[in-house]
Amino acid sequence: MDSNKAKLAVFDFDGTLYKGDSFVDFCKFYYLKKPWRLWFFFIQLGAFLFWKLGLLSSTQFKSLFIQYLFWDSEVEIKHMSQLFWEKSNNFNETVIERLVFYQKEGYTVLIASASPKLLIENACLKLDVKHVVGTELIPFKGRHIVMKNCRGPEKLIQIKLAFPQHHLAFAYSDNKDDMELLHEADQGYWVLGDGNIKPC
Repeated sequence: MDSNKAKLAVFDFDGTLYKGDSFVDFCKFYYLKKPWRLWFFFIQLGAFLFWKLGLLSSTQFKSLFIQYLFWDSEVEIKHMSQLFWEKSNNFNETVIERLVFYQKEGYTVLIASASPKLLIENACLKLDVKHVVGTELIPFKGRHIVMKNCRGPEKLIQIKLAFPQHHLAFAYSDNKDDMELLHEADQGYWVLGDGNIKPC
């Protein structure tokens, strides 16, 4: 370990800091607020079935799903996200305590998620976390498309690109897709379904 490098503590979001899938919960909230968009659900369901059959990659599925969910401007989506996070407090307190500890100890705390970045930025504000990497969306012909799905090996690539001068000290996740990230850290931790934590 290079003692001169700033130390980085990385937390996955869904299933780790957040109990469940924030993207799914946001979709429910979104459709309740905008029920006239529900007819898009059938297109999304078709994309889901193609993904399950292995006919679409995770990135292709997410891109199709998001295209037919977010027809609003980025400003409106961020506004909806803000409303969602004002109401949601479904966090894993055990993991939150670890996050706060690292903040107090002077670590750079980063939330790294496969969820769309613009959806979890308001959650980061709520948790007083300044740094986040996630799946980037870009506007395209009135919709939003996925640039790169921040999942698995791509998540670790994005972390290294964002913090090339930092040393990856700790990492937390509930997802086997983050195995490479957990092994890259000096110490990786699994977050179990009951919210408890165990070393890798």
